[in-house]
Amino acid sequence: MRYFLKNGKLFPKKRDYLLNLSDLEIVSTYSAEMRGIFNYYSMAVDYYKLSYFSYLMEYSCLMTLARKHKSSIGEVIEQYRMEKTWGIPYETKKGKKRLCLPNKNDCKITKIKDEFSNNMFSHSYSTTTFEKRLAAKECELCGTRGNIKFEIHHINKVKNLKGKTNWEKVMIAKRRKTLVVCEDCHKRIHN
Repeated sequence: MRYFLKNGKLFPKKRDYLLNLSDLEIVSTYSAEMRGIFNYYSMAVDYYKLSYFSYLMEYSCLMTLARKHKSSIGEVIEQYRMEKTWGIPYETKKGKKRLCLPNKNDCKITKIKDEFSNNMFSHSYSTTTFEKRLAAKECELCGTRGNIKFEIHHINKVKNLKGKTNWEKVMIAKRRKTLVVCEDCHKRIHN
């Protein structure tokens, strides 16, 4: 993707191993890699520094496409131009669409508000199974511990949550469709 000069600067580099793919597959590959990096670093304080990474990836992609078509970067941009940016056209059942490289601002998670308590982050990045979460014997909503009955609250999609109630805020913060809650909290959720 990049190479260094003696002065330490980074410059975009073409990827010859992608030349056998179609233009759509090349841009799709770059797009997936960029979204992965953007999502991974989305909660970082200095997320804005990914602008240069975005530049490196875009011009690496353009250089790869230019090499494939034996043309210049400008010609590739002109060929796939759409308003202020560029994208590869493709057909769907609903008509023509264009695949563009993602913008870092499109992938940025909105800042988590101060109203989220520390309790919401205690298990927020764990990758434990249901069994381990149940065996912990701790309500992920109110923090109650002990030998009481725990249940798993499940929703269809996290994106459908509005964040109006406490349990919705916890699920949004954890990016998880399930919550291990005590019996009392589970009743409150459904009432």
